[in-house]
Amino acid sequence: SQSQYVQRRPNLGSARIGGVPYIAIGAWNSSQFTVSDLDAVLEPFRSDSVLIVDVRMNGGGNDQLALAFAGRFVNAATLSEQYRYRTGPGYDDLGRQASRFVTPRGPWTFQGRVHVLIGRSVFSSNESFVAAMRVAPNA
Repeated sequence: SQSQYVQRRPNLGSARIGGVPYIAIGAWNSSQFTVSDLDAVLEPFRSDSVLIVDVRMNGGGNDQLALAFAGRFVNAATLSEQYRYRTGPGYDDLGRQASRFVTPRGPWTFQGRVHVLIGRSVFSSNESFVAAMRVAPNA
């Protein structure tokens, strides 16, 4: 089968591969694309029963951008992760535990099955995206 990959913005592209919608996000870089760009890439696939989101080579970027996109896949505010930042030079120098939630966003929620491809280059805000997608009901 044919696939026609379209690079929408730097680090953001999509295709149909064997009829299956595919979105690739190379970084959560808000200077390269916006939440509106992510919505525009997702829109043509909104009625599909399956979607592949490829973030294997995504080293991170903007948490708000990553969580805004994840919000298109959840029906209710959901705890996605608990974290602590390092406050000193030692591994045990940790601040208070904090919680991060993913919340629904946009006029509709993608209802099909979502397959998230991850790899060894998943860091930073991409870890937050993956954690959010782990609690999405269809991912």
